[in-house]
Amino acid sequence: MKIIGICGGSGSGKSKICEALEKSGAFVINADAVARGVTNGIISELTDVFGKDIINEDKTLNRTHLSAIVFNAPEKLSELNKMTHPKITGEIMSIICKNTDKNFIIIDAAALIESELYPMCDYTVAVYAPRQERAARIIARDSITASAALVRINAQPDDGYFIKNCDLSVYNDDKCDVNDAARKILNFKKEK
Repeated sequence: MKIIGICGGSGSGKSKICEALEKSGAFVINADAVARGVTNGIISELTDVFGKDIINEDKTLNRTHLSAIVFNAPEKLSELNKMTHPKITGEIMSIICKNTDKNFIIIDAAALIESELYPMCDYTVAVYAPRQERAARIIARDSITASAALVRINAQPDDGYFIKNCDLSVYNDDKCDVNDAARKILNFKKEK
């Protein structure tokens, strides 16, 4: 079993690469999906820190409002990460333990490098894309404004950070063949 970490900024196209990896037979763990489950379980703690405005009328988490708070204040993002990352890491570890029969386990996580999962990876892949393309993807995916998309991009490390800290990188612009990228990722041999 190989554990491969996929990381990169919001809108870089990690999900598209991971879809191609999944079609190639890899088992993909999406950290954002895990995080949604974790945050749903700690809504009262989140409201204690970020206020009741982050809750919708139906008592669910208003992720758009919470994102606006944390991506506009680095200290708030840090606080959210301290509350959620240990729980997210624990849940991902549990999923890995239940799937040791898989040849490839992919961890799709924007904050992989800063997490306790990073050293567990056999190798890591930075996915990056042109800034304008990233913004357009975020706007389409999350139905937010261009300025909100840029705030999100600016709150994250730049592409160089991901490239420097990963073993392999994929430039995922509109010309990228994601199936070819998936083959390269699965066939990568890390130099010892």
